[in-house]
Amino acid sequence: MPSGFTKTGWKRILELVVAPVVVGLIIALITHTLLEGSPRPTPTPTSSPTPSPSPTPPPSPSPTPPPSPSPTPPPSPSPTPPPPSAQYLDQMQPVEGQATTDPATANGHFYVHALTLSDYFGYSPAVEYNLGRNWKRLKGTMSVRDNADANTNAQFTIFLDGREAMTGNLRLGSETPVDLDVGGVLRLRFEIKDLSPPACAICGPGGGPFIWGDARVTR
Repeated sequence: MPSGFTKTGWKRILELVVAPVVVGLIIALITHTLLEGSPRPTPTPTSSPTPSPSPTPPPSPSPTPPPSPSPTPPPSPSPTPPPPSAQYLDQMQPVEGQATTDPATANGHFYVHALTLSDYFGYSPAVEYNLGRNWKRLKGTMSVRDNADANTNAQFTIFLDGREAMTGNLRLGSETPVDLDVGGVLRLRFEIKDLSPPACAICGPGGGPFIWGDARVTR
């Protein structure tokens, strides 16, 4: 021990020097122990922000093509009226000869549609019609008009395309029905041959007038 220092002096020096060092070491040890024992905070992982999804734009609507104009249908042709089922000869124009077409009374029957043929000075009347091959039947009634001479006597003949189809006699107060097949016939001819006695020496036969009542063609 150096000279000059007493035991008490050294003790005092130790208390002043060593004691604080020891206390500091103890404090340091305690602090270290506390720090080592304390759990270290686990760093919270920083989550990357989830990018917001870009809004999907709505699909663009496909452009609607303008409606194609409906084709205008061609105008419907007017329906052709059906041909008549019957035709009176007094409503047809003869292609040869001539006949009166006024209503007439024969054998007590009044005919609205009548062909009247008269005999003048020996002239044998005749009339011809074009049937055009369009008809099936030829009908009517042959007679003598009720105001004819009582001695009237005549013969009628019907020709179909030049072929004699029917013949018969005509007298006052009698009648002869006609019903002939004219299918495919082109021409119809009707002739009268008057056999009545003449009214005078220089006159021709004086019979008639001769009537074809309701003369008509049908389909």
